[in-house]
Amino acid sequence: MEGEAPLYFEVVGEKMEWASQLITSFVACGRIPEPLRVARLIARGLS
Repeated sequence: MEGEAPLYFEVVGEKMEWASQLITSFVACGRIPEPLRVARLIARGLS
């Protein structure tokens, strides 16, 4: 999305297009992939 910080990722052993589509499929709402969003919520609850 315009004006937002980019999401960086590294791909090893697979095509960049495949990885990008996979990450996009994990986005439920907003811009952050759901597994990362949930991990952040859990980490905040533990601290």
